[in-house]
Amino acid sequence: MSRAYVPGAPPTARDRAASAGRALHRRKRALQMAMARVVAGRTDRQLERAPIGPIVIWALPLLLRAQFRPEYAVDLDGNDIDGTILLNLLRDGGRRRDQFEVALERRRCRVRRQSGGTRRPDATLTIGLADLLRMAAAATDALALVPAGRVAISGDTFLVARFPPMFRQPTRSVI
Repeated sequence: MSRAYVPGAPPTARDRAASAGRALHRRKRALQMAMARVVAGRTDRQLERAPIGPIVIWALPLLLRAQFRPEYAVDLDGNDIDGTILLNLLRDGGRRRDQFEVALERRRCRVRRQSGGTRRPDATLTIGLADLLRMAAAATDALALVPAGRVAISGDTFLVARFPPMFRQPTRSVI
């Protein structure tokens, strides 16, 4: 049953809830845009140095597991994606490298810091820590980093292409 609009009628609870939801969405979007502007205005060195860089490196496995979306861990046919992505984070102009193994199996995700070579990954994503932070804050588009040479991909490119939406990362820039 649909409701008819009556001019001058007081708003219903549904109307107030919808209005509050839209207002919350606008505030969230404004905060995201402000954060993207702040991150975009920083140099690589400013983003990588303490406290931001070390905290991100320490918390990255926790953040990725918390933001994992199992519904995106499927291929185009609806089958589960099973594979391993080696995430190489470069710091200090490429002089330091932190490696993380992201293992996907049966719509589950396991992220751990990798110290030595275990088994060969299905895909490798090499990105600077500052670029990862910019991508996470939606200050830059992931697809804009590839032609600029700031991201290196090897192995299964489909698996790497699914990485941003699988971990709730913005797929386009907001600024």
